[in-house]
Amino acid sequence: MSGVTKHIYDRKIIDINIMWNSQLKKIEKVLPCIYNEDIIIDLLKKYYPHEWKSVEYKKQYYDQKDKYLIKRFGKARYKMPFAEEIIRNNVKFKYLLSDKTKSNYSSSFDEDIWKKNKDALWRERKNKIARIDTKISNAKAKTQMVTPVFLDQLIGLYNKINTSQKDRMYIIHELKKYYNPKVIKFFFKLNDTELNKQLREIAFYHLQSFNYQPRLRRQKYMQVHTKRKKRKECAAENSDKAFIDIFDDFFSKCIDQYDDVFFHTLNDSDVLCRVVPEWGWDESRFIPWDNIDNMNRWNPPGKTYLYLSFDENERKYNDELSVSEYICLEEYRAEKDNKYSFCHFKPIKKGRILDLSYNDVELWKIEMALDRYQEIVKDLFVNSTLSDKAELKKMGTTKRSVKRYIKKNVADLKF
Repeated sequence: MSGVTKHIYDRKIIDINIMWNSQLKKIEKVLPCIYNEDIIIDLLKKYYPHEWKSVEYKKQYYDQKDKYLIKRFGKARYKMPFAEEIIRNNVKFKYLLSDKTKSNYSSSFDEDIWKKNKDALWRERKNKIARIDTKISNAKAKTQMVTPVFLDQLIGLYNKINTSQKDRMYIIHELKKYYNPKVIKFFFKLNDTELNKQLREIAFYHLQSFNYQPRLRRQKYMQVHTKRKKRKECAAENSDKAFIDIFDDFFSKCIDQYDDVFFHTLNDSDVLCRVVPEWGWDESRFIPWDNIDNMNRWNPPGKTYLYLSFDENERKYNDELSVSEYICLEEYRAEKDNKYSFCHFKPIKKGRILDLSYNDVELWKIEMALDRYQEIVKDLFVNSTLSDKAELKKMGTTKRSVKRYIKKNVADLKF
């Protein structure tokens, strides 16, 4: 396992350098006429403060892991350098500090262009920085309203062996409200080691919301180091299922039973749209080719499907895009500065739309609502029983008679 975790660590260092390469391409346009190593680092911290902070948090996280490994096995595994040491080995950073690059930059320096580049980069970055600063500020304000012991107890409760997955879900969403180094390191650990895929993804997206550049581990690489049967069953329960199995479960348990919820009748007024990369295509580019014998995630052999965004009415997203076009770009995972073409379709035959949208639907919220409903039903049952003298008489007054009554009237209820 040490080889796997060391490889993951090495990959994170590569990710950090890739991140810095992208940032340094922007920073090189706002460098002063004469600059050095400290000026470049200061500019990185100014325009990409949270990304720089992410490296410092990763350093703290791996130092903590090394401290445990030294205590347990006598030697460290990671020995992660400080951010300043890592960036000194970055190829782009070395290039900017080479004598030739500095000399060429200084001789061709134009102060007007430099000022224009500075203003442009700050306009690009200030709102993104402000958004995360506001989020951190709000979370820190909430953190000051609770004691450090409270956060320690929440983290300790999460790590207890007998804490249920549902309770862990509630604890995570409670800890997301707070911000300090201990909480952030907890989420880094969760993203790195949590066996439950859903919980691990929550930690991943939480860290991503601060631009901390986490890396999401695939379920097949998560190993269970335990002899406890319950722990192994929990891990197996949350492992990846084959797509075809999930899709079959979805149809048999949901779509077949709730046809009216998942299907919409296709109308002439419906807005249907598809996107493809680049410009200058004719209509044939937007029509899928015949599927003779290939099989992918959705298409069975001999069947050809056309994947389109769907809306019942044309809605505006911004001055340049409709909502349907924006959805196409999101589904395609469009990248900034690339060109894309849209094609709008109109139905000429009767058909139905399968609606698989699930925005803003979170399992933990549904479970909480079901728990509340269960408690309401139980309260109603208890109040109804206590107000009925005949039922009270049936229930009796001894522990044995009450247990017998509950087993007969309550235990078989399905909530």
